[in-house]
Amino acid sequence: MNHSWEYKKIGEVCTIVGRIGFRGYTRNDLVNKGEGAISLSPSNIINGKLDFSKCTYLSWEKYYESPEIMVNVGDIVFTKTASVGKCAFVEVLPCETTLNPQLVVLKSLKTDGRYLTYVLQDKKFQEKVVSKKGGTSIPTISQAVLNSLSVPVPKVEIQQQIVAELDKINDVIKDCRELLRNLNFLTKSLFYETFGDPITNPKGWETCRLHEHFVIGSGGTPSKSVDEYWNSNEVPWIGSNMCQNIILHKTDGKFISKLGLENSSAKLLYPDTLLVALVGATIGKVALLKIATSTNQNVGFIKPNKNVANPYFLFYALQGLYPLFLEIGNGKFKMANLSFIKDLPLILPPLA
Repeated sequence: MNHSWEYKKIGEVCTIVGRIGFRGYTRNDLVNKGEGAISLSPSNIINGKLDFSKCTYLSWEKYYESPEIMVNVGDIVFTKTASVGKCAFVEVLPCETTLNPQLVVLKSLKTDGRYLTYVLQDKKFQEKVVSKKGGTSIPTISQAVLNSLSVPVPKVEIQQQIVAELDKINDVIKDCRELLRNLNFLTKSLFYETFGDPITNPKGWETCRLHEHFVIGSGGTPSKSVDEYWNSNEVPWIGSNMCQNIILHKTDGKFISKLGLENSSAKLLYPDTLLVALVGATIGKVALLKIATSTNQNVGFIKPNKNVANPYFLFYALQGLYPLFLEIGNGKFKMANLSFIKDLPLILPPLA
């Protein structure tokens, strides 16, 4: 970046306004489409652009109660709570629009609006925003802090040149995404033509449960009170954090002894065994072993049956079952048991 450019605080190049607390709203203020104004939320910002396909609508009374946050073409909307940092330039509006309490709007811009949006979306600025988030359970950046952050401000003609170049790049990215969509459609069509639709018209495909073809179990932890079970570099031992939808070629350096393995429910697993996290942040994610290791009780294993399924096919098929794990329980702490794993559905094509 050209260091001769002037740096200014965001508060010097625009006015930032958000929904005032006492002018918040409840479900009773929500209305149907056509009966009020759009109330933007972070979910309306997709890939740095505003998306109006799914909108929440707020009564006209609430809309007119807060004229300072009426959104206009040429403004910038910025997320200050939860999905902190998501932002978009307002290019078009389908109807009158305002904000929910998670957003602020940048108005009265003294820079090119699209240039400033690109700056706000830049990785370095986003890192700065993340470092300034409040330490509450819901990440938040205050308007005062946002006002104080600095941005580079070159001459207007340079701002416009930058926007033009970045727009060209984004157009190329958009074209690539469209090509990928077309390629995916073509690939799917050729796949179905060759193998049939696995749901409606399979050619030799089988629908089964995992336990029908595979040995399934979990690991264990030797007693922590017995030093002889731990003071050794004999048997690698891993936890559910290693299940990251990866092919696993190394462990994270934890070991138990052979004696610990023999005196616990931990088991030595061999290459081509599939692992699946049963609990925690990685629940439902998998790993394909390319080493011999043992695991703790938070990891389920699926022993390969190469007469039925290629381990790599199973590795990808299991990743497709991830949404089923997200449905477990309603609390923050989720756990899948072996019965759940054994009963997972699998669409199994012929081995060839």
